[in-house]
Amino acid sequence: MNVHVVTTSTRKDFALEGLRGLASVTVLVWHLILGFYPELLGDYGQVISGSGIRGHFWFGLVYGSSAVTLFFVLSGYVLTLRYFESGGDLRIIQRSAIKRWPRLAGPVLLAVLLSWAIGFLGLYRYVEGGAITKSQWLIAFANGAAAPAFSDRSLADALGQGMFLTFFRGDSYFDTNIWTMRLELIGSFIAFGMAPILIGLRPVAAAVAIFVTVMLCNYSNIALIGFPVGVAMALVRAQNHAWEWKVPIAAIAMIAAIYLAGYSGIASHDYAWLGKFNQIYAHCAAAILAISAIELCPQVNSYFSTRFARLLGEMSFPLYLAHIPVLCSVGCGLLIESGSRALAIIGVIITSFVLAAVLAIANARWLRLLNAAASNAGSGAGTQ
Repeated sequence: MNVHVVTTSTRKDFALEGLRGLASVTVLVWHLILGFYPELLGDYGQVISGSGIRGHFWFGLVYGSSAVTLFFVLSGYVLTLRYFESGGDLRIIQRSAIKRWPRLAGPVLLAVLLSWAIGFLGLYRYVEGGAITKSQWLIAFANGAAAPAFSDRSLADALGQGMFLTFFRGDSYFDTNIWTMRLELIGSFIAFGMAPILIGLRPVAAAVAIFVTVMLCNYSNIALIGFPVGVAMALVRAQNHAWEWKVPIAAIAMIAAIYLAGYSGIASHDYAWLGKFNQIYAHCAAAILAISAIELCPQVNSYFSTRFARLLGEMSFPLYLAHIPVLCSVGCGLLIESGSRALAIIGVIITSFVLAAVLAIANARWLRLLNAAASNAGSGAGTQ
């Protein structure tokens, strides 16, 4: 397959980072609802009641599960786009692959150590908080397999989980949000493996290879299909840099993306026509539409590239990692002492963003060290 070679930059795509930041905020809002206002969801996981917010077309704005799929599609896209644009410079894949595990492990380790310290100091109050709001999700430490006895967890446990076990065994009892890290690592290497194969194939053969990879992911862990979807988008984008959407088309795509992102697997209300369609497929379609609108429409791209959006993008990963420990400690503590859910939510938001800013600074320094260490592996790869 012939890929048009274009001049590429080592800089991030700030618009997509802005989208990633908004997705992290969606996850935060979703968890605030699950923890402090579970009644808004009716019988969670069952057929929703008429008063629940699930099943309405705007639900994608607050549905955290769809944001996770967006993260995976974005990773597949961003990790391989510059490789395709370069015409097949393997040094780009090599550098990204070398950095991938430590790039993820640095922030994750800090978040796990934060959670261990909160537990060691006895500041977690999620069981009491969940009893007040009647949130089983909160009582179980944000949907953990079992509420962990933090007094029995050592610093060595935290170090092992943050650096290794969450990536290679899936452990996430210190911070349940890191359940995605094992999939993120596996999916990243699926993307790294796909890219060199696809670039040498004719269009029909490439389409077959992508389909086979999606099916393999579907039958191993359906959440992984976001990665080959992102790679396929990167391949098509690298071949068609002249493509451009007008604002009305991009706006329609964004509205459709929000609608599809709100499908939770329950066919009712505005989603009655979807039947038993798996929500991951709908969320992948939503991600394709949102990313395409940003990449293909210059006006939308500029909206997502503002200074605020760029800052939110830099804080996205730290915010994603930090807010569960904050919600289960600061948030529940404020709820118990004041009796105000609104005050608890405000406390969680402020504290989460402050901690995310600190973690973002540490993460930026960590990335600079990783980039320097990987400099001998080749040039031209951007950081994600």
